[in-house]
Amino acid sequence: GGLRELIRPWLVRAGLSWASRPSRDNGVTWSIGKKIGLGLTLIIGSGLAAMTVFYRSAESTATALRLIGEKGHPVSAAAYELEINVIGTGLGVMKYMQTPLPEHRVRVEKDESEFARFKTQYDAFAATQLEKQLADKIAALYGQFISLGKGLMRRKDEADALARAFTAEFQSIDDSIEEKIQAGTEDK
Repeated sequence: GGLRELIRPWLVRAGLSWASRPSRDNGVTWSIGKKIGLGLTLIIGSGLAAMTVFYRSAESTATALRLIGEKGHPVSAAAYELEINVIGTGLGVMKYMQTPLPEHRVRVEKDESEFARFKTQYDAFAATQLEKQLADKIAALYGQFISLGKGLMRRKDEADALARAFTAEFQSIDDSIEEKIQAGTEDK
């Protein structure tokens, strides 16, 4: 059995009702450790998959921007600014995933608004059909990129909240067990 079976006798003696009830899981026992491991594996797995898509979207956007940058100067300048904002968005998301501070989220929002501003500027300078098609492709790719980035930050917030809730619940159970053990020790 696992940790649950090891602590069950203590919990039953402590009078915790869930510990004294028989399991209704048809012989399949999932210990707390296995549940936590599965949860973390799912969070990490989905995060890695999203990061892979995020990285590939950034590469596609950068490639499209380089194609635009090879054209005339005003268009080229706007294209380079777009690229800077794509890179800034990616860095902001990556930093937020590492350390979820509000300033990283603000950076992503700032880069998103600057991207929109330079996209408008680029559209004004785009003269050929190819430049206009590339601008549309860049806008679509960046839309996916920013959506994915915001989704990753939201998932990071959810995972952190889940970890805090789990820690608080575990601490509450631990405190309750400790109280019951102390009460049992004082009775003797």
